[in-house]
Amino acid sequence: VILAPHGDVPDCEFSGIAGHGNARFDYRICCVKRAARSSFMPDAVVFPGGAVDGEDIESANTVFARDHLDLEAAIRCAVVREAFEESGVGLFRPAIAFAKAEQVEWRRRVHHSAAEFRSLCHASRSLPDAGALSFWCSFITPDVEHQKLAKG
Repeated sequence: VILAPHGDVPDCEFSGIAGHGNARFDYRICCVKRAARSSFMPDAVVFPGGAVDGEDIESANTVFARDHLDLEAAIRCAVVREAFEESGVGLFRPAIAFAKAEQVEWRRRVHHSAAEFRSLCHASRSLPDAGALSFWCSFITPDVEHQKLAKG
């Protein structure tokens, strides 16, 4: 579940979900709508998420200048990468001021290859704001659905 500063959550194309309404609160709950062609839960409104990619380990080592496996840093990199890739919420330090087209292009690139996350950090001179993350709970896909989870 992503609770992000109100201004950092991009508006959604579907009304009534996490991006519309008044700004009574200083945060928004971020949800995404799965593609209609998705093999798993098509058209469902879900919390963004995903899995740690092998590239997340390399990203953590590179952007945090680690010379050893730091699993927690890799998981935190994966969380920041997935949040950006799936919802456009950028948890970076310093914050990245994207133009809309630039954000769309970087999301496309990161979706295509998790290694592009390092390129994004390098090009923007920003780091994943891993310290801004707080563990709250974990949602796990039911075992019967795992065979359907090949990206998409």
